[in-house]
Amino acid sequence: MTASSSGGNTCLTAKGLDISLAALQRQDPYINNIVDVASQVALYTFNNRSNEWEKTDVEGTLFVYTRYDGSFTMLANYFLYVLPSEL
Repeated sequence: MTASSSGGNTCLTAKGLDISLAALQRQDPYINNIVDVASQVALYTFNNRSNEWEKTDVEGTLFVYTRYDGSFTMLANYFLYVLPSEL
């Protein structure tokens, strides 16, 4: 299992990615690679009635990653995980 970032603007060093990978794997043991990271994100939902974006209570670090099942078959191309700011 590896931690690497394809984007040139990652907010973490290689050691930081390895630590983040280990932390994420405690939440999802099928994570095998961090593809990219955004250090601060906020989740918004679109309200069709008011035709506006509304901020939710979800904020934190965004990880784009790949997963595998027990046979190392890729389950999908990419997954997203937001690590809440308070952790």
